[in-house]
Amino acid sequence: MDESSARVWSALVRSVRWKILRYVSLFGVLVLICLVIHEVLKASRPYEMAVETLRTDRRIEAVFGHPIRVGWLVQGSVTTHKAGGGEASLRFSLSGPKDRGSAQVSARRTESIWRLTELTVQATEAKQSWDLVAQP
Repeated sequence: MDESSARVWSALVRSVRWKILRYVSLFGVLVLICLVIHEVLKASRPYEMAVETLRTDRRIEAVFGHPIRVGWLVQGSVTTHKAGGGEASLRFSLSGPKDRGSAQVSARRTESIWRLTELTVQATEAKQSWDLVAQP
């Protein structure tokens, strides 16, 4: 290999290295953003209220067993307004020794106070569904 070919090869390798580094960095930033959003959803008051309600409801404990574990992935959105209002819509999985399923949560914030408007739980094996916000 002559000297000009070596220089061209060296420049090509450097160019490819920078492209790989850029793509890896971009991927890392995107993963970091997703993790931050995920943690914000899990730290939200509507999520905490929903999990507390799930873990204390005897119907859910009877079907899922004890302890009830909440899945690590939370999907949805939480929006708050300056005037004290807001909305939340979340979805996550849950499981216990007897069954597994999912929960759908909707909440409204009025005068800075969150209230659950929907907490629907679906059990996979039992093929049952409950709205825990509706009065029994």
